[in-house]
Amino acid sequence: MAMSDRTRRKHAKAAQKLVPDARVTGYAIGRSGANPVVVVLAMIGCSLAFSIALVLATGQFVIIGLLPMLILQHFISPPRAVVIADQGVALATWSLLNGKSNKLVSVMGHGYVQPVEEALGRVKVGVGGEAVWMAKKEEAILRAALTQHATSIPGTTPPPMPFTG
Repeated sequence: MAMSDRTRRKHAKAAQKLVPDARVTGYAIGRSGANPVVVVLAMIGCSLAFSIALVLATGQFVIIGLLPMLILQHFISPPRAVVIADQGVALATWSLLNGKSNKLVSVMGHGYVQPVEEALGRVKVGVGGEAVWMAKKEEAILRAALTQHATSIPGTTPPPMPFTG
């Protein structure tokens, strides 16, 4: 889920419409639910098992297409956008059609964003009551945005983000 700087700016601008009373200062993406690496591997394994079963049953090779798998992943491990604003943090859903933030899930203070664990090259970040799995690069972007916000307020210290560096 790599995102260019230009795309990140466009998505942050679109997310600004969801929190009109605040100024968006950061934007990071991830997936809610189970670890996305495990979800993708399970989907590929099930697809191969289904294809092998069809070959044995019918004698013809059939494999599930990429589009149905992407739609299934969207519902098993829904994408989330973590929007860092000057007044707090918002967690938003993504649109299946254009990938932009389209609905707020929750809004909270900056202190409610903490890393939970690291597995298979992903960092599980607790955002309020929901766990969001992010690539290490995305987690670093999130941490930088939170640190930037914390250091811009006199007398505060950045929130602890111990997993990646």
